[in-house]
Amino acid sequence: MIRPLQFEVKAVGDEGVFSGLASVANVMDLGGDIVLPGAFKQTLADHAKNGTKVIMLRDHDPREVVGVWQSVKETAKGLEVVGKLTLAVNKARETLALLKDGAMEGLSIGYRTVESRTDRKTGARLLERLDLHEISLVSLAMNQSARVVAVKADEIGTQREYETFLRDAGWSRERAKLLAKGFRPAADGLREADREAVASLAQRIRASAATIHS
Repeated sequence: MIRPLQFEVKAVGDEGVFSGLASVANVMDLGGDIVLPGAFKQTLADHAKNGTKVIMLRDHDPREVVGVWQSVKETAKGLEVVGKLTLAVNKARETLALLKDGAMEGLSIGYRTVESRTDRKTGARLLERLDLHEISLVSLAMNQSARVVAVKADEIGTQREYETFLRDAGWSRERAKLLAKGFRPAADGLREADREAVASLAQRIRASAATIHS
């Protein structure tokens, strides 16, 4: 069952400020993954230390920066965020209109898995440490409370990594395992693929998964 995250829109006028949960702790998503409490502690500390920011995107599209995250903090509930849409950008104005009408209700994180382990009893993948790159506003939340998608297509080098990517994208564990059997590593000369092309392909895979599971 898909249960989208409900946003709290704090400003319905010109400011474009909203808040919500970008990731929910201890909740299994449709791919069988669970983000554990503390998974974001190190990455948030690294961003603060290095003066970098988590990017706000629409639908994980690197060409669609729509605002800034004013606050990203980890609590007992998960990753609580406050964002401000940059209303000088057309896509941001469209996004605000969708939020106010309740037509857009999802948040989704783009991350790299740093540490994880498998729960022997349930088979769930427990995400212990994540490197957070971006948080997107999305039309559907595939997680029970917030959609979680690992944006790491450029790291895939083995069949197991491809299976994990498909699961993160929203495919069921059984279907991801079946599709991953056809994986073949790229030739050395093709491994440095254009990142924008890779991101585009990854987005199409996630869109296909969302269509099947919706």
